[in-house]
Amino acid sequence: MEKKDTRQASALAIKNVGIIDQAYNLVTNEISDEVFSLFEKLFKQKTPDEWIKEFPNAKTGKFDANEDTHCAPINWKRNDEDWLAWFGFWYESKENKNCTMTMLLTQGEAELGISWRIELKSLLPTGNKKSWKNFASQQVAKHNRLVELGFRYDEVDGSWFLPISIDAITLADAYSEDTMEDALSPIVELCVKCLIDAVPDFDSIISEALKLESK
Repeated sequence: MEKKDTRQASALAIKNVGIIDQAYNLVTNEISDEVFSLFEKLFKQKTPDEWIKEFPNAKTGKFDANEDTHCAPINWKRNDEDWLAWFGFWYESKENKNCTMTMLLTQGEAELGISWRIELKSLLPTGNKKSWKNFASQQVAKHNRLVELGFRYDEVDGSWFLPISIDAITLADAYSEDTMEDALSPIVELCVKCLIDAVPDFDSIISEALKLESK
């Protein structure tokens, strides 16, 4: 945006600062809580019953992409305390300046989605983050199917990220008509299907990592 356009946009924001402030509070609190509470409810319903599902933030009723909210096939949990890997809600951005609703509606720089994370001390105890990233980068070409499913490899963390989004107009219409479950269900179903379909590839990556550790 050119400087002149930026100043005009800023001037418009100044004139409507009261409305903007009210809208921001409404979106980041009431609307966000309702949308993500429903999202989590649907996500827990549609993931396989035999998966382990832990949603600590459900205690507060508020969604936070930074919370340790995760699920995984039962074989990804080594014991009561240690995980090998899991799928967790995450956001991707070099510098996050967006609220979770902005991310979900893809209206900012950050993206909301589900990330495949690993527990380094369980999966590669003698290694470090650098050695894991070297190993993971070698797995990318072996698992092109993950890209076909919608995952994107994150070189920074050595993880895979599946973006989740919904069109703003679609969500707004569903919210006004009180049909959000109808709007969110297809998105959650597709997301869960991608996770289930991706499990064999991630099982293979876990298996290869454990073989390295056993040598």
